[in-house]
Amino acid sequence: MRPVLTDRMAVIIVIAALVMWAAALSVLWGWSIDPSGSTSLAAVGWSLIAAWWMLRRRGRWGSRAVRWVARLGLDEAIPLAAALRDELGSSKEDVKRRMRLFSAGAIAAMACMLGATGVVLASRLGALLLGEWFLFSNATWRVLETLALLLGGAGVGAAMVCVFYTSSVVRASGGRDTYASISRDWPVAVACGLGGFAVAWWFGANLIYVLFALAGGILLVSLTAVSRGDLSTHPRKKLLPFGPPSRWALWSLAAAYALVAVVLVGQGRLLGDVLGLSFTRRLLWWGLSLVLLAYFLGRFDRKGRSAGRLQIVGSMLGVGAALLAQATELTLCLALDGASSVIATCLAVATQVPCASLVATVLSSQRREFAAAGGSVGRYLQAVAGGLAGACVLLGLAGWLGMTGLAMLILAGVLTAAGGAGGAIAARRRPDRIAWLAWTVVLVGAFGGGFLVAVARAAPVLRDPAAGVWLTSVNRRDRMFREVVQMGTLPAGGVRRSERVTDCIAEAFRRRKGRWWQVCTDARDLPARAPRGEFDPVYARCFIVGSNPEPAPVGSRWDCWPIVTGTASHFLRYARLNYVAATGYDYYEGVLLAPLPADHPQAWRCYNELTLRRCRRTTELIEYERDPQTQTIEPVMHHGLMMLRTQASRGRVRQALRVARTFDEAVSSGRRVGQRDYHVESPGWAIVALRVEGLDMLLVGPVDATGSPDEPSSLLAAMQEIVADDYDTFVLPIRRLWPGWKDISPIYLFNPPGERLSGTPSLEGFREHLELIDARYNDRR
Repeated sequence: MRPVLTDRMAVIIVIAALVMWAAALSVLWGWSIDPSGSTSLAAVGWSLIAAWWMLRRRGRWGSRAVRWVARLGLDEAIPLAAALRDELGSSKEDVKRRMRLFSAGAIAAMACMLGATGVVLASRLGALLLGEWFLFSNATWRVLETLALLLGGAGVGAAMVCVFYTSSVVRASGGRDTYASISRDWPVAVACGLGGFAVAWWFGANLIYVLFALAGGILLVSLTAVSRGDLSTHPRKKLLPFGPPSRWALWSLAAAYALVAVVLVGQGRLLGDVLGLSFTRRLLWWGLSLVLLAYFLGRFDRKGRSAGRLQIVGSMLGVGAALLAQATELTLCLALDGASSVIATCLAVATQVPCASLVATVLSSQRREFAAAGGSVGRYLQAVAGGLAGACVLLGLAGWLGMTGLAMLILAGVLTAAGGAGGAIAARRRPDRIAWLAWTVVLVGAFGGGFLVAVARAAPVLRDPAAGVWLTSVNRRDRMFREVVQMGTLPAGGVRRSERVTDCIAEAFRRRKGRWWQVCTDARDLPARAPRGEFDPVYARCFIVGSNPEPAPVGSRWDCWPIVTGTASHFLRYARLNYVAATGYDYYEGVLLAPLPADHPQAWRCYNELTLRRCRRTTELIEYERDPQTQTIEPVMHHGLMMLRTQASRGRVRQALRVARTFDEAVSSGRRVGQRDYHVESPGWAIVALRVEGLDMLLVGPVDATGSPDEPSSLLAAMQEIVADDYDTFVLPIRRLWPGWKDISPIYLFNPPGERLSGTPSLEGFREHLELIDARYNDRR
């Protein structure tokens, strides 16, 4: 195998492993803090900010690293000082020294990633210990979370700096543009890392095992690279030093990469909302987009000269038009059916090819001009890290401000207008300037008008979309009463809700009057309310804390109308606060969770075992009572009622069963209070309504809160009476839902649910299973 290929493979493998590791940590931070997408975004953002800061202080950090290497007595084996002084040539000895430096950088990066992993694990343990001793406010918890994310991000950022710098030493090019080759390898490596994590997620691999495998792979590649004796490094020509490039060059590079990151995340979000693209498929989409970008970068870099100014502004104009066209085609899928929707989807996917080509034109030209002006690889990486960090900040602010789908229109319109204005300024003749402005107006009018028409056609589905960091919901605004009522989440499936299940929820509200915590993303998951001004016994004394998995504020609470609002507190984060604070947390008589359908692409964020366990803790009340036998005062635990409502389509019955299995795990988990161990023998009951489109399932538990079916006055007996004459609705113990089918395991954040799930049981097979259990069908036989 040629040296150039083996060197490139070694660099790509190490960087891809680090990207996989960072992606796994972004998910594991959800286990430590909160599984919503905002935590993952914050983890990635802090890592990039740490990398940018280290690159900005690269001289100081480089001198410290040289001193550390010297103290360890490895200055001869690891030629870091020579590399920083640009003294490594292309002789056989220098080739070996370059590879030793790369191996040392990979091992140092692995050590940094291990430290970051330790921070993730220690943050969870530290939060539990602090919660046992202190009752912090929401603001204090937020500060502690930020410090933990910053400390973990520092490890990830240091690993990125180590491996990205040492890989540039190995893959150095000739002439002044010394990082031309490696700049094309980096997108490919990131794409391979995202693809590898997508495969691991697809098969539901345990993330801890994945991290150990990645550490072993990095170590193996590093040791193998040291034993190699050849390298494809080209000699660098001795040129007169000049530079550094202007601040404008740095800012333009950062802005370009920030734009690329925002567009890729926006595309993945749009594909997920419209087409229901899962987490795995989004990762694959980003990976394929980066591979396309690297391919076109290679083509443009091999040209004799970089693109001119008119080509650059023309590419910006084309990117804006392509994004508008892509958004139009995807939005139309909400209003089209059948073959028309497939054609629109194919056109939207195909639009990514010219979009990647145009973006590569801009990035290649910027990098070549930056290198020609004397910009080093350190300053180049600093600009890239700063741009990506800025993109994370923008994405976080976009979710916090509740921006809607019009953000894509604004972004694409600004790009198109900037390209047209830049072309008009760069043109020398007046007719050319008029032509640039005219074509800009035509493109903005045509593509912008098409996007608005597509939104108008999809208005019955969209209504008023409100996008958070990881979830897009559909609202209905009542301006007269100033209410915002959620009508569901995107992507929206068929109507699978049962009125009998809704009546069972209403019965639970009537019988257990007290403080209730309701978390719903669709108003149809709740019983209908009486008209305004009339007394409604269903909602009497209901205390509503949260109603949206992704609202902006944290910790704010409402005990007034409306029931469903887009401005309540974050239910995942609030559940974590209640779970951590072992003393003083709020007690609720009941909890109703209906955040997402079980087959929604983001359902794993809500229905994992840790989140459900935290929600269940809000129904546990510890009181001190006197034992009549020993006459001692001991703590006694009282359980409230926990209900979970979810739906699944015909071919996704297994997802609903995994949610039920996770509910069983969370409700049945034991806990030690004082000198007693409290265990729940049975997690409760399931009310399953089968429909043509799928199933509607209500999980109610534990049994000591629902009562026995033999008790005529119990809540369960009342629910059985509600569904008695409906032979499409079944009432059975939760643990009798899944026996007979394999791999119905709980959803853990350490062990993701996976998407490689077979279609068994089918809806018909599941119905036969329920009929064998239900006594009504046995009586009829």
